[in-house]
Amino acid sequence: CAVCLVDDIFNMFVFFEICTVSQAGIVAWLSEDRAFGTSLKYMLLGSVAGGMLLLGISFLLGSTGVLNISDMFEYFSTTATQRDAPIIFMGLALLIFAWSYGGGLPPFHTIKSELYSRASAEAGALLQAISKILLISVGIIIARLFFWQDVTWQSMMILSTFAMMIGGAMAMVQNDYRRLIAYVAVNQAGIVGIGLSFFRRLPTYGTMGPVYLWGHEGMAYGIFHGFNEIIVTSALFISAAVLLHVFGHTDMTRLRGMLQRNKEFALLTLISMLAVSGMPPLNCFQSEWRLIEFAFAHGFMTVGLLMVVSTVMVFYALAKAFVLVFLRPVPAEEAKPLQVPFAMTLTLLVAVVLEVFFGLFPDMALTPISVGLTALFGG
Repeated sequence: CAVCLVDDIFNMFVFFEICTVSQAGIVAWLSEDRAFGTSLKYMLLGSVAGGMLLLGISFLLGSTGVLNISDMFEYFSTTATQRDAPIIFMGLALLIFAWSYGGGLPPFHTIKSELYSRASAEAGALLQAISKILLISVGIIIARLFFWQDVTWQSMMILSTFAMMIGGAMAMVQNDYRRLIAYVAVNQAGIVGIGLSFFRRLPTYGTMGPVYLWGHEGMAYGIFHGFNEIIVTSALFISAAVLLHVFGHTDMTRLRGMLQRNKEFALLTLISMLAVSGMPPLNCFQSEWRLIEFAFAHGFMTVGLLMVVSTVMVFYALAKAFVLVFLRPVPAEEAKPLQVPFAMTLTLLVAVVLEVFFGLFPDMALTPISVGLTALFGG
């Protein structure tokens, strides 16, 4: 939460490092050899990303003389000269590198997915939420500081598109339920990143030809999707936690008959799967549809088509998981009732209620997001 509220770029670095250490600690808490190894790898990469972020901040400080993000925004809006460009571009490149690490975009998608799947399933829900908050918060700061350069949104869009497609493709071939959800989280991070890259309103074609306007409508849709995705993916990780709690593993080839064992659990999981697949009238449909529509309306047809393809990939991966884990029958004598802890059932139920609510009333989230972006960017 501190990263969301910070207006000092050095404090952003401090809270970024705290998030890195805390995520590694959450995974190491599982006390398994593979979890320790993943935690160590994440910390080592985090030391590189943190160093790059600090170096980028030093470049920006040397160019502007201030650390306050609002003051930097004012400087770049009114005072920046061509002489400052090389240092500023170095700062931009290093900040985008750290943004990719924090949000789990390429080249860090592999370690992020491993981090989610090596932690306990409940912790995986928390870790992916932290990553989405970092992705959104640091992305907004980058957009505020470097809105005046096309390379900013282009870099963000390219990295995010790769994450979206890689995450969807990898999810399709997984046999472990937690690992599948981890790659779905990477896929959804890519969609959120694409939305953040829409902080520049793309060309609108009228009678006088293309008109380029500045705005944050598309960015609001990206943040809305991040909010939706935190809810939905957390619910899926909780469903994985139920399987891990009862059976001790999440290998989909060895799990079957969950619909026979507990119909309520199967229904709640199915709704969350449909939500993250972009099915109406659930919440992720509202945000994904708006992002796709925005891309098509402003000249990015390729990105819009790839978002449609990635949605199909995620739907296929989750449909396969539901068939393997829930629909495959087991002999009646082996179909013992699945006892789901009350806290997990309540969490899944709350998530489903939120998925339906924000699917039916998306403006309840979009309006405050748009108001906040107007305060940050103006206009």
